[in-house]
Amino acid sequence: MNKIQSEYLSSGHLDSSYGRNISQAEALKQYQHLPELEKLLAHYGGKVFFNAANKYINQDGLVYKGNLSKLLNFDIENDNGKYTLSVGYHENEVPYWRFVNYGVRGVKAGKSLQGYSFKNAFPSRKMVDNIREYMTTAGKATRSISQSVSRHEEKQMTLAERQEEQAYLLAKIIKMYGIKPREYMEKAARETFNKEFASLVTLAVGKDIKIFIKQWQ
Repeated sequence: MNKIQSEYLSSGHLDSSYGRNISQAEALKQYQHLPELEKLLAHYGGKVFFNAANKYINQDGLVYKGNLSKLLNFDIENDNGKYTLSVGYHENEVPYWRFVNYGVRGVKAGKSLQGYSFKNAFPSRKMVDNIREYMTTAGKATRSISQSVSRHEEKQMTLAERQEEQAYLLAKIIKMYGIKPREYMEKAARETFNKEFASLVTLAVGKDIKIFIKQWQ
């Protein structure tokens, strides 16, 4: 039994009981609602998966404004007793997560797991501005990319001009060689929804059925 199982079992969820008699119709309706399973899914979607995804986001340095992390969400859908747990982002909230997760093929090299690719090697104004903002935030504005200018020219450049040039060069490199697939969502999913998760689902559903039978008697 791992730490997650112990944490869930010690929470007392599986020891709770409604302890009341209800009609057959109400029992059948109740059977479509599995409270123990819902608590388990919420725990895994809102905490376990969230922590795992954040670990890989931080591990790969994918922090920038923090949206990949703080806007991660989950949703539990119950369609007449058929449960679906969805994890990820709301539509159009963080559209670029797909490029980070699946990668983007560059004009010259690189790969994408979903077929995303750059069509040309010329960075847009918005792309350059975003990279410059990231470089400034990350404290990398004055390193990482060598300058192809003379000492005299370099002295004449202001910090803003230097940042602009470096941002453009980096954007050009990205367009040429692409964005490496990080697969942080897949890694987090494999780590979260494993055999231990399946075992706990069985326990939770078993408890819900036990309550259902007791209420029907």
